Amino acid sequence: WAHRRTVSQKYKVDSTRVEETFKTYARNPDAIRSFIRATEAIRDSRLPGELKSIKSKILLLWGSSDVLVSKKVMNDLESALQASDSRFHDGGGHHLQEDDPDWVAKQIVEFFARNLDVQP
Repeated sequence: WAHRRTVSQKYKVDSTRVEETFKTYARNPDAIRSFIRATEAIRDSRLPGELKSIKSKILLLWGSSDVLVSKKVMNDLESALQASDSRFHDGGGHHLQEDDPDWVAKQIVEFFARNLDVQP
């Protein structure tokens, strides 16, 4: 159920992925609480205001099929984080690193290349 809400490419949800997730969360109630609180925090309307003082460059990645974080939330974060560099993945879900790991890696490498003056 959780993977089907976070991954846009449902065919990637197989028994191996489910078993790995179960190992992470089954015996660790803190992991479950952390996941729930993180989801609540990203939707908290106070978050953008609390982040306005951050001046560091930040990479924001968002997928159009993300059912946990809305486009409005991302717009609010972009406005608050003035040094942000946002990238939009058409069709990606909440876990872009699982939907399209090559795209995510490329975005990260390019972000650091732009901001650390190094070549990818």
